[in-house]
Amino acid sequence: MKYYLILGYETIEKFREFGRIQIFLNGTMLENFTADNEESISSVFHNTIIKKETTLDDTIYNSKQLKNELDTMNSTLAVQAVKKYAEKFEKSSNDYENIKLVELSIHRGGDHHELKEHINNLDHINKHQIMMIIAKHIPDVFLQIFNNTYDKKHYLTDNLEPKVQKKYRVYDYQPKKLKILQIDSDAFSNKEINKFTISVKGGPSNATNGFTSKRNMIVIFPIFLIPEKMFTYETLNKLYERSKKYFLRKQYQLNSYPFYTSNLGHTPQPNKDGTYTINEKPLQWPGLNYMPVDIRSKECWFLGQPIGNDCNFNLYIHKKHKIYTIHHTPTPPKGRWELNLCLVNMFEQLTKMLG
Repeated sequence: MKYYLILGYETIEKFREFGRIQIFLNGTMLENFTADNEESISSVFHNTIIKKETTLDDTIYNSKQLKNELDTMNSTLAVQAVKKYAEKFEKSSNDYENIKLVELSIHRGGDHHELKEHINNLDHINKHQIMMIIAKHIPDVFLQIFNNTYDKKHYLTDNLEPKVQKKYRVYDYQPKKLKILQIDSDAFSNKEINKFTISVKGGPSNATNGFTSKRNMIVIFPIFLIPEKMFTYETLNKLYERSKKYFLRKQYQLNSYPFYTSNLGHTPQPNKDGTYTINEKPLQWPGLNYMPVDIRSKECWFLGQPIGNDCNFNLYIHKKHKIYTIHHTPTPPKGRWELNLCLVNMFEQLTKMLG
């Protein structure tokens, strides 16, 4: 069976000459090329609202809409703040139940009419506190629900231009150029454990006495492994509907980037060294949006973030549901696979490239 290994790459802040990228399968070099692309696109990392009735076509369409800056944390911060406020009340009380309905509506997203209805069912004091939380963390939602002069004046500041609080920020643009390799599945049957290694050689820098102010910055995204037979609209639609049905039932928010989230434990927490702590690392098909510092570590790098040094990514090849997939562990992963919605956002681009 034929597979496509798809790798996007881009150089930003080029210094003197481009770096290089090498692709290995079980130690054998498949490709060695210059990271000479400096063009970007800005639609792949879109996190649009996906509800039960959202279709694959809706998601593809929404991914094309302009969005200069993404922030996947604000609704989560609002949920956590509402949850903390609810803890002040007895769990059997009406106040507690009504506030939990507000929390659930924020987590689900999309239906602001339902959220407004739950807020209006609160007593005056609790409504005031919840409105303050929403205005602080998700001011764009606040404006859609309470778009009147009085509420804007009393809850939003700075001339009604809401400040967005951020815990992490994704790179706004993703590589436009893709390297696509065709690989026969027979290449994966020669060894018990198979792996791809993506080696990034950053190129020159002006390092002097341990200090560097100029160097190439290379962005790698995506890294997908897809069997040819599954690269059809019909197959993608089936996978989309199955993934949507399962994870919405589990009350996940279906993000394109970095991955689906259901609570604070799934949300990446930033570290001072540029990595992110991911307590529950998800399974993503046809490729990951993150890479652990080492196999067992909770500290991870995000694919799509600029890399300023030489580095290697090891991705192990496993067979599941009769197809080969890639993951960061040498042992077969357990759990439910998420459809990586970045594939959905890139689908038309990839089909054009593959004919």
